[in-house]
Amino acid sequence: MMLQPNANRRATVAFATLITCGLLVPSVRGNYQETTPPAERPSKPVQGTAKNQDQDQDKAKKKSQPEKPEDVEQVRQRLHGDWNLIAGVNQGHKLSPKELEGSHAIINDNTIVVLDTQEKELYKASFELEVSMDDKPHRLNMSSDNPNASKAVAFGILQFTKEGWKLAYGLPGTERPKDFVSPTGSKIMLFEVVAAKKKEPLIPKDSNLPEVE
Repeated sequence: MMLQPNANRRATVAFATLITCGLLVPSVRGNYQETTPPAERPSKPVQGTAKNQDQDQDKAKKKSQPEKPEDVEQVRQRLHGDWNLIAGVNQGHKLSPKELEGSHAIINDNTIVVLDTQEKELYKASFELEVSMDDKPHRLNMSSDNPNASKAVAFGILQFTKEGWKLAYGLPGTERPKDFVSPTGSKIMLFEVVAAKKKEPLIPKDSNLPEVE
């Protein structure tokens, strides 16, 4: 049966449309065969995607988890050792590098001893630690071991720095400081220390503790 002209033209247009849309492709013999539309073709699974997602989730979970607070023993171990005094304020009086030169503190277990450049004992006390469970400073309660000194407790706060730690405490009979400052007329002692380096002389730096009017 012969196609009529109009019918033949419509068939040609339809055939060209199929080729243009990629629904018919030439076979090896030159004949056209039907293909699956791109939208309907099954996509190939991406290798390793699930594993990478699990790794990303693990990393995000670790970042979201806060670091575990230190316990008393861990803080005590960090304090253990020989420390050079590099800055200090005595009840509002900012100590000069000359006043600090050679002074160092030795902490062993729950005892702190402060020595001068001649290794003469300036201060010795036993202390108890109250470890903070957040970003607040740790608390330190000190009792002098000097038999002639008052047995009153000196309440202080302690915070670790990049190279050591800083300590602020009130003289016996006063309240615990709320911050690391020693205003003029106060009864607050303020010190900053760094780990002592063997065989290297200590050159105290100008204090970077808060200026006092």
